[in-house]
Amino acid sequence: MISSVTGGDEPAREDRLDNIGVTSLDLIELAVRVEQKFGVRVDEATAQGFNTVGDVVAYIDTHAENP
Repeated sequence: MISSVTGGDEPAREDRLDNIGVTSLDLIELAVRVEQKFGVRVDEATAQGFNTVGDVVAYIDTHAENP
């Protein structure tokens, strides 16, 4: 999902979002896609707090009913 936002290769969980080219606008796009795909609302402040791919995955795992 992140690679579809950035246009790059699929990143590893430990990859830092800023190192793989994720911008603040990309974070908003990612939040929208997470909500559409998993039904998990990600507000802007939460999205801005994601540092790694693993942070995004953990948030989805914690908040999704059926991840």
